[in-house]
Amino acid sequence: MQHIATQDAAVAGRVKPRPRRLLIRLDRWLANLSMTAAVSVLTGGAAVLAIGSAWIAWMIVGGDLPYRVPLLASMIGPLIACPIILHSQKLIKALERKKRELTGLTVALARARDEAEASNRSKVTFLANMSHELRTPLHAIIGFSELIRDEKNGPIGQRPYLDYAADINDSGRRLLDVINSILELSKLEAGDMNSEPEPIDLHQLIEGCLRELKDEMVRAAVTVENHAAIRADIVADPRLAKRILFNTLSNAIRFNRAGGTVRVELTSTAGQATVTIIDSGIGMTRDEIATALRPFHQIDASLGRRFNGTGLGLPLAKALIEHQGGRLLIDSEPGVGTTLVMTFPMATAEA
Repeated sequence: MQHIATQDAAVAGRVKPRPRRLLIRLDRWLANLSMTAAVSVLTGGAAVLAIGSAWIAWMIVGGDLPYRVPLLASMIGPLIACPIILHSQKLIKALERKKRELTGLTVALARARDEAEASNRSKVTFLANMSHELRTPLHAIIGFSELIRDEKNGPIGQRPYLDYAADINDSGRRLLDVINSILELSKLEAGDMNSEPEPIDLHQLIEGCLRELKDEMVRAAVTVENHAAIRADIVADPRLAKRILFNTLSNAIRFNRAGGTVRVELTSTAGQATVTIIDSGIGMTRDEIATALRPFHQIDASLGRRFNGTGLGLPLAKALIEHQGGRLLIDSEPGVGTTLVMTFPMATAEA
């Protein structure tokens, strides 16, 4: 047992090997006895030692030993020893009980951990299989709707059909984005996210995301001011870095007012690049920020809410940027807007 091994190590430095072994054997032997037996043994031993000590002391001074002296010594020994022994036995029993409880808790926690890990693995496997089954027909829907929308095989002749094809395409892309977000978040939670970091130009990545979001800017009637004019090479997985920027920029546009603005800034210092996104949108309180960073949670959860979304954009962006070695910070004020600051590790000269 651990406490015995600790005692062995402590005693080893103070006593010689043979007395140490004797003391350890005595300690173990007493620990295996019941409380009554241990008290009887130690009390008897204390009485014998007291009588022997008194006899030796009296012989040294050269007098005869009256019967009262050993009797008194045999009484004093147990009176002193009994409270100590009883208290020690109680402590030993309490420690043994605590040890059994802790052992049981350790086993229960280990079992719960193993079950949770197995459940996470099963969840990720299930979501991976389901996402594959869903994405395959979705890609077909998106591809064929693009052919119809763009009239690649000839004119359709009826404008409403082109609008229907465009709606089908947009809906398919949104659904595909939701499926990918759920799968990526599950992989991050389970620690199964694959990442291939490499040096990438953050400035070009921002411009690419803004080009893809042009239609969304027009629909939301929001103006984006891009002040990310410097080159900043960061180390990150290109796909995941684009996902982070796309989610945060899309949120800034979506949760804005008609006629609002989104300002994008890019700065770099030694060791890190910082992207700042400032919007003039609805803003959030501190409690609402905490809610927005929880997966599948939205500030307005009512069925008639004004803004659409699954509640995965910010939580996924935060998890992904931390997975890439960066940070995401949010400062917001209701009715004024939100400032989102993201930091990425810069690429070194060797990279």
